[in-house]
Amino acid sequence: MRHWFRVRSTATNSTYTIDALGLRVAFSGPRRYLAATKLLFPRAGRARPLSSGEPITLQIEESPTGSGHCRVTMDGSLVTATSGDAEVLPLLESAVAQAVIDRVQGRYFLFHAAAVAYQGHGLLMPGASGSGKSTLAGALVAAGCQYLSDEIAALDPESLRLTLYPKSVCAKEGGYQALASGWPGRATPTPQLRANGERIWYLAPPATSWARTPVPVRHVVLPRFVLGADVSIARIPRATGLSQLIEQTFAPGPREAWGVARLVEMLRQANCWELRFGDTPQAAALLLATIADHSDTDRRRSSDGR
Repeated sequence: MRHWFRVRSTATNSTYTIDALGLRVAFSGPRRYLAATKLLFPRAGRARPLSSGEPITLQIEESPTGSGHCRVTMDGSLVTATSGDAEVLPLLESAVAQAVIDRVQGRYFLFHAAAVAYQGHGLLMPGASGSGKSTLAGALVAAGCQYLSDEIAALDPESLRLTLYPKSVCAKEGGYQALASGWPGRATPTPQLRANGERIWYLAPPATSWARTPVPVRHVVLPRFVLGADVSIARIPRATGLSQLIEQTFAPGPREAWGVARLVEMLRQANCWELRFGDTPQAAALLLATIADHSDTDRRRSSDGR
């Protein structure tokens, strides 16, 4: 894993623009903060042009007293003030996530879920905080999967394909320890601080590990991290997968009759699993082996005409 180090601060401000599910977001502020922002939100979507229209603007302003305090505004309105550099990235992450949920939910179903692509198929992993979905997504990327998201999974309700949300993996302390030694990309060398004091790290997948095109969902995996537990995986009913997806949605669309119907259609082509684990790399290996075995079985049945 390569660590990222901030560039030296200068008096010159800079601007950095990303496309988050069609929502343009422009970050503006001192260069040292913009360097950090590029690790949090890499321009993984460079394969396509930025969407049209005026972006929302997140402005980072340093205190003139040199105290290390700064404030963040969105389109001129104060979001919050921080007491140190370590609080800035989590604040930007939260602000962009809320803007996406508020403004993009009409175009996508947005789930509290991680997502990766494996051999052109999407793995959708819904789960509440603490379920281990972010760390599992990171371990799957380290094992060769293509990254789509670790927190906000975007499903096009028309095509039923998963689309990239270009934010790096966010790992809590235990997750960072599980991923750090084998992580193929960059990472923040020091912990960042959420508003509640929780320490987190951001891990950016290498450029070749970002999913470049939307993928169909073929597996819904319910991650269940249990400290010290053995790794196990079991098939579960599609109805259970549907229930979890509805429970972990950020917006009302998937809960409405037409939304449920679209999810049911998606699940007709998907397998549902529950993955219990205490060791995340082992869980990723078991999940990929299980999916590979299942795919081989399906191919044999197809060739036999069954």
